[in-house]
Amino acid sequence: MKIFARLKKLREFQKTRLPHLRSIEDFDIIYEIGASQENGGGRMTSKRLALLGIAPPATLQRRLSRLVALGVIEKQPACEDGRIVELSVSRKTAEAYANLARQLRQAPQANKKADRE
Repeated sequence: MKIFARLKKLREFQKTRLPHLRSIEDFDIIYEIGASQENGGGRMTSKRLALLGIAPPATLQRRLSRLVALGVIEKQPACEDGRIVELSVSRKTAEAYANLARQLRQAPQANKKADRE
């Protein structure tokens, strides 16, 4: 499969399975929160996310609110200090991204088979 055909297939997957992704910033927000969870860095806070410089603070808050409303990101008060809000990726979102990762891993293998044929 050629590169643009693969990209088209990937984009179709994104549109159908990850409709909440409207921009690169949305992807970056979800990625940073998920990576923090996955790497044992604990839950991400809005402040930590803002310090990464993904987007201006107002834009970041607007995008976070939309992702929370869609159920992509979950907010919980911190156990040690209820004034702090911790962010996490929902289970549904984590599963969708796991499917995307599997598809990306399989794409090079499919290309190698097609090249040999």
